[in-house]
Amino acid sequence: MFFTRIHMNKLLLIISVFAVFYFCKNETQKEGSSGTDAITTSEKVDKLSQLSWLLGSWQHVSEDDTSKEIWSKVNDSLYVAKSFTIV
Repeated sequence: MFFTRIHMNKLLLIISVFAVFYFCKNETQKEGSSGTDAITTSEKVDKLSQLSWLLGSWQHVSEDDTSKEIWSKVNDSLYVAKSFTIV
């Protein structure tokens, strides 16, 4: 197996952080625009909802340990993750 458990956990963390920052970044008005291009709260919520595939439980089992993440939606603008590793 090319990726070890540690590599998989780091990769999942990096992807998750990137996705959260990408979808939740503060999009101010673009250079030279009159302000009509500003993103609305509704559009931000729609973008965040694209991450709904993260919700639920994720588990990785290997010979040495078991890792589990539980993602839940607190409200329209906040997802929370809990991560556990049993050695």
